[in-house]
Amino acid sequence: MKTGALVYYIRHTLRDFSDPIAINILGNIARAMAPDSRILISEGVTPTSGKAPPPAYSAYKDFVMLAIGGKERTVDGFGAIAKAAGLEISGVHRDQPTAHAVIELRLAGSGSEGRGEIKREE
Repeated sequence: MKTGALVYYIRHTLRDFSDPIAINILGNIARAMAPDSRILISEGVTPTSGKAPPPAYSAYKDFVMLAIGGKERTVDGFGAIAKAAGLEISGVHRDQPTAHAVIELRLAGSGSEGRGEIKREE
């Protein structure tokens, strides 16, 4: 794995794994990060309130998660696994019509604003 990259991108991967495995994945990346590196996690994020998804879709996701041992997470759920891996959420970028979001992580306590111009639409 490249060390010190500006961005590490994970797409539709962490939902396939339980918390301990997801923490291990994030921890491995965290060890390669520079203080101004970011991890971008592109995943479906379970809403904590609001309109629920259709029952058939929810049932489908439940069966998929049971079959592969994965887990759907809320923003707080992503925050918990990030913290356990030595990271913190620095941004949440949502696709409003869907439950999809990009969770932006940085090293915990780095306080770095990053090297580049990352446009934030929260």
